Amino acid sequence: MGRASQADAAQHRDEVVEAASHLFRERGIVAVSVPELMAAAGLTHGGFYRHFESKDALAAIAVTAAFASQVTQIEQVVVDNRDDIESARRIFLDDYLSVEHRDSAGDGCPNAGLATEVARLPDDSDIRTAFTAGLHQMVSAIGKVGAGEEGEALVELSTLVGAMVLARAAAGDEVSDRILREVRRSLDRR
Repeated sequence: MGRASQADAAQHRDEVVEAASHLFRERGIVAVSVPELMAAAGLTHGGFYRHFESKDALAAIAVTAAFASQVTQIEQVVVDNRDDIESARRIFLDDYLSVEHRDSAGDGCPNAGLATEVARLPDDSDIRTAFTAGLHQMVSAIGKVGAGEEGEALVELSTLVGAMVLARAAAGDEVSDRILREVRRSLDRR
């Protein structure tokens, strides 16, 4: 394979990972087919196995990418507000507990988008391993936006994810917006 085709192959692989990261958070891993993944990346499904051993192998990579993206966003809020951690915390919480986040699962928190599905996987699943590693990264990142020690960051992340899962499940009913508002208000008191 020549240089241009190797570069193209790497770009195509990255496009599939990005599409998978989005679609898996939006619809779930099981609900998305290989042809749908490839079409979302603008490719034909015939080339899938040139890039990935299996859909599960892609899912583990996509989960890792989803967490990396989320952690990078949180860390950017910290950098942008390095002199005012309270502002960083407010910005993070406002973004996480927003209607936009609720309504954009494909671009949102992988915890809220994937936790219930990953919980059903075997303990030794590569997808579960990737998810757990990402969970640890999220706890660390949330600690940087003023959540406190690891235990406090775990409680805060659990509260945020639970709120988002419930708000998404109830989308279309007024209780969905109330969940976001009330959890935001509760976290302000901490």
